[in-house]
Amino acid sequence: SFSRDEIREFLGSEGIQHEKVLIHALELMQQAKNLGSVMQFDMNKEERRFFIQRLNFLQTEARSSLIVQSLYNKFMPFLKVIFVLTDRYEAIAANPPYMGQKNMNNDLKEYVNNFYPISKSDLFAVFMEVCLNALTKKGKMSMINQHSWMFLSSFEGMRKYILANHWIENMLH
Repeated sequence: SFSRDEIREFLGSEGIQHEKVLIHALELMQQAKNLGSVMQFDMNKEERRFFIQRLNFLQTEARSSLIVQSLYNKFMPFLKVIFVLTDRYEAIAANPPYMGQKNMNNDLKEYVNNFYPISKSDLFAVFMEVCLNALTKKGKMSMINQHSWMFLSSFEGMRKYILANHWIENMLH
């Protein structure tokens, strides 16, 4: 956990306007072992860029101060994960986990239902949506998954979303 003082010290006076965003991101990271890569961070490019610059600055300053080094070491593991999950990629290849709603724990099920309504029926479909959203424009995704998303009515919204917003170059069944 992070105290408000630690968060403000990390942000410095020039980053205090990003306090709520950072608090929310760090609170969400408390569920990282349960939610993993499906976590969605409400962070714009400017905020993300500031956090990266601030972490880099603290890394440089950590050489001259044990207090700054301690602060850097506390924030770094969390922010590195957040940076990976908020970046955009030209290509993604994945073999997602398969887990239907009935096997999800309550926290995961609630999160998936709230943030992935068109793919919530199974984690493999959620990861399809996660990966598609993490691509740059004209980015490519390759994924091994179950074929049920192409046929079951519970994935109809997802099929419509994919056809309306993406292009399928190749598919094997």
